[in-house]
Amino acid sequence: KYNAETLLEERNRIVNNIRDQGYYYVSTDIVSFQIDTLKSHQFKDEKGNPTLVVHIYVNFNRIKDKTIQEKHAYKYYFNSVYIYPNYKPAQDTVSRPVWSNYRKKHDETNYLIFIDREAEKHYDAKDKPIRDIRPRILTDNILTKKGETFSQTMLTRSRKKLNDLRNFSYLDVSVVENPALRDTVNKIGYLNTYYRLTRNKLHSLAAEFEARSDRTSLSLTYSNKNLFRSAEFFNINVYGSLGFRIRTKSAEQAGGFTLESQAVGGEVSMDFRRLLFFRKTQKIEALNYGTSLKVGAHFENTYLYRRGLYNAALVYNFSYSAKMTHSISPIDLSVIDITTKGEEFEEVISLYSKDFREKYKDNFLLSFKYGFTYTHPTKDPRNSFIIRFKAESSGMFLSSICAMAKAPKDDKGHYTIFGTNYGNYELAEVDLRFTHTINKKNSVATRFDFGIGIPLWNASTLPFEKSFYLGGSNSMRAWDYRTLGPGSYYNQNDEDLVNDIRTGDLKLEMNIEYRGTLYKFIKYGIFVDAGNIWLTHKDEEMPNAEFNFNRFYKEIGFGVGAGLRFDFNFFIIRVDAALAIFDPSKAPDNRWIQSVVNDKGRHVLNRSVNIIFGIGHAF
Repeated sequence: KYNAETLLEERNRIVNNIRDQGYYYVSTDIVSFQIDTLKSHQFKDEKGNPTLVVHIYVNFNRIKDKTIQEKHAYKYYFNSVYIYPNYKPAQDTVSRPVWSNYRKKHDETNYLIFIDREAEKHYDAKDKPIRDIRPRILTDNILTKKGETFSQTMLTRSRKKLNDLRNFSYLDVSVVENPALRDTVNKIGYLNTYYRLTRNKLHSLAAEFEARSDRTSLSLTYSNKNLFRSAEFFNINVYGSLGFRIRTKSAEQAGGFTLESQAVGGEVSMDFRRLLFFRKTQKIEALNYGTSLKVGAHFENTYLYRRGLYNAALVYNFSYSAKMTHSISPIDLSVIDITTKGEEFEEVISLYSKDFREKYKDNFLLSFKYGFTYTHPTKDPRNSFIIRFKAESSGMFLSSICAMAKAPKDDKGHYTIFGTNYGNYELAEVDLRFTHTINKKNSVATRFDFGIGIPLWNASTLPFEKSFYLGGSNSMRAWDYRTLGPGSYYNQNDEDLVNDIRTGDLKLEMNIEYRGTLYKFIKYGIFVDAGNIWLTHKDEEMPNAEFNFNRFYKEIGFGVGAGLRFDFNFFIIRVDAALAIFDPSKAPDNRWIQSVVNDKGRHVLNRSVNIIFGIGHAF
C-alpha cells in the first residue's frame, strides 16, 4: 500500500548509502519522487487494486548551496580524532591538547588526541573526585579510524557504543573538514572527528517499589559507574517482599487477609561493556556487547517451608541492532536449601504425588541459559509486536560426568552431588505481545505465553524454582496467586486449604485487554484471560494433571474482568475485579459459573470476585 513514510525511508537509505562511501556533503536534497496517478486504473495488481507508478530521481544539481555544490563530489577520509573525556561546555575555551601516555605507548598513527584540563579534569560540579576512564575503553568504542573512508554508519555506531557505556550525561559527536589537506585535483578531503563527553556522577542510589494484591516489595540499588576505570558498573542490590492474599466473601469462602510469606535477599554484580575472555570478538564493529558477573542470595519464609537460594552467574549480552538483543549465560550455578514445616507442610503436600513432592527438596542447579528479545518492525506505526524467548538446559554436563565416573546413585536411581540432588531438565518459554493503538485514548493489547520444561533421566520433576504457575495480579487475574491447575486435577480434600504450590511443567496463557479513557488520567480496562498449567508426564496419583492433546482445550480456565487505571505518566496504579467463568481445578459439576442457593435461601454465584491491584499494566 502507498505510504509516504516508506518513500522518506527510501530517500534516507539512498543518501546514507552514498555517504557511507565517503561523500560527506551529499544531502537528502538530491533525491526526489514523481508519482503518476493518471494510469492507476489501467494497471492493476493480482487482486485488482489500482497501482501507482513511482519514479525515483537522484540529481546532484538539486543542491542549491554553492559551497556544498562544489564539495559534494569530494570523497572524504577520517583524519585526526579529538577526544574530550571530561568535557565541560562552559569552560571549552580553556581546553588544550595533552599528549596522553596511551598515545605514546599504543598509537603509532598519531591520530588520537586527548583533550584534558589541568585543574578540572578530575572533579565534578561539587568538587568530588571522578576516576578517569581508561583511554583504551574509549578508543575501543570509537570506529572513526584515521585513513578510513568516511562513513555515516560508523559515526552513528560510535555514538551508540559510547552512549552504551552509560557514563556520560552529555555526548556530542561532530566532524569538521581540515581544509589544509584538501586535494582539489583528485577531489579528496579529510575530516577531523570530535568526541565531547561530559561525565555522569560516579555514584547513584535507586529505589524501586512494587505493590500488588499478592505481593509487595521494596528494592534498593547502589551503583558505582567506573570502579576500575573501565566504565564498568558495580552494583549492590538489596530487597525485601511480603506475599499475601486478600479474599472476598462468597458462598464457598469467607473473606479475609492472609500474610503468607516474607522474603529478603541481595545481589552483588559487575557489568562490563566488553566481552570478558573474548577480546577478538570486540573488533566486530556492528556488535554491541557486555558482560555481567553476579553473586546473590535469597531467603524466603512461608507458612509451609523456609528456603534459601544461593546463585552465581556469568552472563554475556550482545546485539546487532536495537530491534534484537541476545543474552547467553554459559554458567549459572544455584544451590537451593529447603526446610519444610512439619504438619502444616504435610497437610498440603499430601494432596499431591510422590514425584510432585520432589520439588521441595534440596537441589543443585548447573545451567546454561539463552534468551532474546525481538521488536518486530511493523508498517503501521500504531502497531507494536514484541517476541521474548528464553531457553535453559541444566544437568546434562553433570550427568555425563557422573555416568563416565560411574558415580553412586540414591534409592531412586538418581546421581547426587555431595549428597544433594541436582536438577536435570530442558526448559523453553516464548512470550508474544501485540498492541494496536486505535487513537490517543483507546488501544487493544494481547499476550500469548507458552512455556514447557521437561525433566530428564536424573530427575522426576522440575525444581520448584523452575516450575510454571498461573494466578495473581499479572496472570489469570480471576485466580489467587499460584492456585490454577495443574490440568483438571481435583482433590476434594483441597476445598478448604489455602495453598500456593500448584505448579506445572507446561504453561499456556492468552490474554486480551481493551484499554480506554474515562477522563484525562482516569482510564479503564476490560479483559479476558485464558490458560492453565499441566504436567508433561502422567502421574497416577494426580489424575488428569498431565497434558493431553485430546482434552487440553477442555481444561483451559477462563476469567473476565474490568478495572480502573490511574495513569500519572511515570507510573500507573491499577485496580481490577475479575471473575472465573470456567475453573478446571474445581469439582466436575462445579467448574462453570452458576447460580446456587446459599444457607439463607438466596441465589448467589458459586464464584467470588477477585479484587486485585498493581502498579503498571498486567502485560
